[in-house]
Amino acid sequence: MDSFAHLHVHTEYSMLDGAAKIAALVAGAERLGMPAVAMTDHGNLYGADEFHRVASRSAVTPIIGIEAYVAPASRFHRKPVFWGQPHQRGTDVSGGGAYTHLTLLAQDATGLRNLFRLSSLASIEGYYRKPRMDHDLLAAHATGIIATTGCPSGEVQTRLRLGQRAEAMQAASDLKDLFGAGNVYLELMDHGLAIERSVREGLLEIGRELGLPPLATNDSHYVTRDQAAMHAALLCVQSGRTLTDPARFRFDGDGYHLASPAEMRARWDAEVPDAADNTLEVAERIGSYAEVWEHRDRMPVYDVPEGHDAASWLRHVVAEGLGRRLPAGVPDAYRERAGFEIDVIVQKGFPGYFLITADLMAHARDVGIRVGPGRGSAAGSLVAYALGITNLDPIRHGLLFERFLNPERVSMPDIDMDFDDRRRGEMVRYATERYGADRVAQVITFGTIKTKAAIKDAARVHLGQAGYAIADRISKALPPPVAAKDIPLSGIVDPAHERYTEAAEVRARVERDETVATIMETARGLEGLVRGAGVHACAVIMSAEPLIDTVPLWRRDDGALITGWDYPSCEAIGLLKMDFLGLRTLTVIGDAIDNVRANRGVDVDLENLALDDPDTYALLARGESLGVFQLDGAAMRELLRRLRPTGFGDIIAVNACTGRGRWR
Repeated sequence: MDSFAHLHVHTEYSMLDGAAKIAALVAGAERLGMPAVAMTDHGNLYGADEFHRVASRSAVTPIIGIEAYVAPASRFHRKPVFWGQPHQRGTDVSGGGAYTHLTLLAQDATGLRNLFRLSSLASIEGYYRKPRMDHDLLAAHATGIIATTGCPSGEVQTRLRLGQRAEAMQAASDLKDLFGAGNVYLELMDHGLAIERSVREGLLEIGRELGLPPLATNDSHYVTRDQAAMHAALLCVQSGRTLTDPARFRFDGDGYHLASPAEMRARWDAEVPDAADNTLEVAERIGSYAEVWEHRDRMPVYDVPEGHDAASWLRHVVAEGLGRRLPAGVPDAYRERAGFEIDVIVQKGFPGYFLITADLMAHARDVGIRVGPGRGSAAGSLVAYALGITNLDPIRHGLLFERFLNPERVSMPDIDMDFDDRRRGEMVRYATERYGADRVAQVITFGTIKTKAAIKDAARVHLGQAGYAIADRISKALPPPVAAKDIPLSGIVDPAHERYTEAAEVRARVERDETVATIMETARGLEGLVRGAGVHACAVIMSAEPLIDTVPLWRRDDGALITGWDYPSCEAIGLLKMDFLGLRTLTVIGDAIDNVRANRGVDVDLENLALDDPDTYALLARGESLGVFQLDGAAMRELLRRLRPTGFGDIIAVNACTGRGRWR
């Protein structure tokens, strides 16, 4: 055998530590003729969906794993723990006594779901400096997982460094008991570091005594050797240091790239003959994860009265709602339209979605949370109007249901729910309590290093504070943004890029100033990398089953549960995404109504306002619409002054003509 499979690899989702973009990683493994490659990011599975998606389109088998943080005692113990003497602190339990490391690889779909549970519970229950598992969690969720002793900060290696051979032997034996014989490997690395070599013979002796095979890894943090300088800069971005700072965080040794099979075999075959071969053995053991990504109905269950299913109950409540909306009698046209819409909704399997949305809107009104009247294509649904989801009669206003939902549409309907900005959190709490705290979560977002930020970061790590002025001059020389997006740095030097000719000034600066050239070279490496994780402003994921069995999760400092995948990835496997929008306009309207009531004794009923008030149209015709939702932009106000609207239809036309992407 002359191939090799990298099983300890950090992608850009080891944020500001790993610099391997997933597409480049998979392409690199494929170029090197490797049968498989792993992803083992620090304490998270954020990149698992992208990694699986990209690798599944290649000839490389994806191996999804994690470099786990393991508590030195219980995961609930949130104080430092040290195993050695005070003079050994520098080689004792890492993270200031908070955690050791362990590499875990999912052997199949069962193992991957167990990794979801382990990584999620590490964040939810074990967070102390990092999200930490412990032996109890590992024992409960070990099925389908292959474990290695990890990097030099693993428990076995730490014990060996401290001179505690018996404890190291016990730690390795515990792993064997946890994961089963044949599922634990002794991980070996060689970057020319004393910390690696000092424990190697001890690891091999333990392996011989316990029957644990050796496994060669490379702790890869970037794809090609020439990216080492860019990676050093990335670590400076993380730590706020400069490249000239002798105390900066750095990787000692070298070779933290996706080394070729020839490199890895030259390093290991003579010294530990089986170490490289065993990577291929592990790769051959990896089964399919496809079951995890199968799209299926995971719609939350809406409880309906006995004798009904969701479809029949939807018909019932829509009929009731039409009766309330039209107390003088429901015309045949409304009955026919409602019947048609319900047939489509039932055919597509969405009755539960409408019942849940109606429930949320009804609760908001019941507790006095101001809601919007409805916007977007959902306003074309008579069912939504009957259920109180919207307050616009689509037949009266000539709105089409088919723009919102039709038999050919594959994706879920998408109804934006607008709430008073100050009380959006109450609605998320209600959904959590109503549909299950383990089945509702907010949604992660990933912030990437954009063009100008990359230039600024690169200038700072090279020049410190003095770099900001240079970065500012470079940024001002960039072509102006188009649709709020800057030209990518690669496009500046790529004649094939559509905006290449606009970047002549920047190229001239690079050619005549070596410092600028150095900054731009570093910035190109940083651009596009994931900088950090955040929370989506409005998206909420809901499920019929515990989310922890379906996607990785993490717990924010305030206790909020957040998905570890973005919402398109969640929707792709059938989870329901709903938009809970906090709208400041509704907050202002609510305050205005309260003030009118307090000062004039008048109750303004927004749901029954006349749509033919001449003073309102006169105000709009003067362009005095600052603060009016969707009518307050400069271009919109100019159009209003020119059009001089006199009826509601004019407002509809103005808004339609200047909708997203139409105003030029």
